[in-house]
Order: sequence, then C-alpha cells, then structure tokens
Amino acid sequence: MNGHDQGIPGASARSGVVVIAWLLIAGLCLFTAENLWIDPWLRSKSRRIPSFIPEAFSGLWLLIVLAMLMAVVLVITCLILVRRSAKISAARRGLLAAGAFVATLLSAMWVMSTSGLPLPAKLFRFQNPHAVTLRWNASTTPGAKYNIYRRSPPGMYERLNAAPQDERTYTDNDVAGGATYVYVTRAVIAGQPESGSSNEVTVTIP
Repeated sequence: MNGHDQGIPGASARSGVVVIAWLLIAGLCLFTAENLWIDPWLRSKSRRIPSFIPEAFSGLWLLIVLAMLMAVVLVITCLILVRRSAKISAARRGLLAAGAFVATLLSAMWVMSTSGLPLPAKLFRFQNPHAVTLRWNASTTPGAKYNIYRRSPPGMYERLNAAPQDERTYTDNDVAGGATYVYVTRAVIAGQPESGSSNEVTVTIP
C-alpha cells in the first residue's frame, strides 16, 4: 500500500469518497441556485407559483442551515481524504476543490440572503442596472421625518435608511433583477413612537 493512501484503503473507497463529495456539492448548488435565482424569477412571472424559500429564522430555515453546515463539513472531510490519495490526479482534486468552493460560497450567500442581510448583493453585484425610486405624500403632522422599510416576500421588513430623513423620496439601489420587493414608509416624530406603516408598494424588478 502506498504511504500516501493510508486515509483511503482501496480504489473503491476512493471512488466512493469522490462520489459522495460530488453528490453533496451538486445538492448544495442546485438548492441554493433555486432559492437565490430560479424561485424569484418564476415568481416574477406568475404570483400563483408558490415560493419554496423558508421564512428567515423559522424552524425549517434553521434545519436547512444545519444541514448545509453538515454537508460543507462532509465535503471538506472528503477533500482531505482525497488530497491524501496519490491515486487521484491533481486535475480531479483541483476540480473537486473548485466545486467545493462554489458550493460553500453559494451556501453562505443563501444564508445571508434569506436571513435578510444585504451583504450578498453588495458583494456579488459588480454593476447594478436596476434601482427603485419611491415618492410619498407628506405626513399631516408638522416636523415629521420618515423611515423606509423593505421586505422580500416572504421575509420580514428591514429598514433601509440609517436615520430618519426629511426628504419624501428614496432610491433603493440594492435590488436584484427578477426579484420582488415590498416597500412601506413610517413617519417619525421626535419623542414619539414611530407611526404605522403606509400602504404597501410592491415592485418586481425586470
């Protein structure tokens, strides 16, 4: 037995490790791609199509995150075992490592995107041709300022502006093609609780 192959005793075992790794990588890539791009695109074409994106921090969402973490750990374990085998060519090991990197990256994007964090769009959108400009009527209360909220169905609202603003217009540049967003505004009076939400405005990005 070659000393480099102590972690994987036989050819069949090596092949089994590679197959398991590719199955995990394919599963992660297919699931995340469906949630990140295919699902929003289909729903932009017809609202009758149900969404398969779980609600952020729900029991199902946490279960999926746990499953993803376990899958990534298993893929990394397979990579370590394959790396110790001299029977696997450098090209195959490199291809497997590249697949593992893509699957891990997509999984991280899925977690951040479905949890409501705007980071993935900022990291992976080099030039965004889309933007949403909102305008609304002034509050009847003098001195009111405004907060702008957005959600991506079925997610929860998140505030877009860092601090209440005087202007009655807002441009959201952090949007993705094919996605649907729902916006509301809320008036803010100094020393008083924030008002209720305005009427919802739904925008589907082409």
